[in-house]
Amino acid sequence: MIDEFYKELHDKLSQWVSQTLSENIIAIKEIAATRYSYVLQIQTDSNLYYLKHAPDALYFEKEILAFFTHHKFSYTPHFVHYNDDLNCFLIHSCGDETLRSTYKQKFGLGSFAVALENYIDIQKSSINHQAELLTMGTPHWSLENFPALYNAMLHDAQYMQWLGLNEEQLALLRKNHAVILKLCDNLKQYNLPDVLNNCDFQDNNVVINHNTKALTLIDWGEVYIGNPLMSLKAGVMHLTYVKTIGKNDENYTQLVGHVFEQWSISKKHHKELDSVLDTLDDIYYVLTFYNLSKMIGYNFPNWREKLLFPLNKFMHAHKNLDF
Repeated sequence: MIDEFYKELHDKLSQWVSQTLSENIIAIKEIAATRYSYVLQIQTDSNLYYLKHAPDALYFEKEILAFFTHHKFSYTPHFVHYNDDLNCFLIHSCGDETLRSTYKQKFGLGSFAVALENYIDIQKSSINHQAELLTMGTPHWSLENFPALYNAMLHDAQYMQWLGLNEEQLALLRKNHAVILKLCDNLKQYNLPDVLNNCDFQDNNVVINHNTKALTLIDWGEVYIGNPLMSLKAGVMHLTYVKTIGKNDENYTQLVGHVFEQWSISKKHHKELDSVLDTLDDIYYVLTFYNLSKMIGYNFPNWREKLLFPLNKFMHAHKNLDF
């Protein structure tokens, strides 16, 4: 049934792109087929494109890419065309492979530091466009709203049932609402502006062009306006999850320090701030998955263990706070 759906979708998308592009199409190749995206690579006689179809809830990426193109943002995909009836959009190829693919050979501290700088440039460029982004429908995960988002997740009976949490575990998590408040209050002291964030900023969503060494950040289907540090910290932490670097490595310390320096945070605050973000990162990770689950349904059994681990850590977070 799924194969038939994708075959029909493939045919419709192929027909549309053939009618839309004035170039001669040499090949159309399926790159990804998941519940949250279907991607085709389009090779013409002069260019390489990617055509992405997304379900309604994630089609907001089209709006974000159009926003980037209109305002001439750097380090983002070049938006070409779209079809709202098919929930699809066309972008120019951004490069040759993701940073994660290159890291299979050897981790490049410098390349990921540049990716962080590029992402921070996007964040800072969004500051003066907040009203427009919020009017477009971008979720607002400000530090004032973050504790309420956590609370709403805990009161989503369907989600808690799907996770398989018992009453004792839920009671611990509800008690730690106070921890979320304390952590957010601590972050507020740094007076950082709310910015546009990518919920899935990580090495597998950064594409490198080997000829120019340019790095482009892709996959903007899940975004929000909020504090810049949580998504940046999550991007560095993701390198530890996929075993690219270790949490106690000098590489980790340098990358986190680089993030803080880019936001003009004094070195004397780095250790304390990293500790705050360490605890928040567990809940940030779960909330991003929760957000995606609400968008496309809860039928992802392989995600359960991924989410239970950080939740179990956070149940005892109040014992580890030293600020």
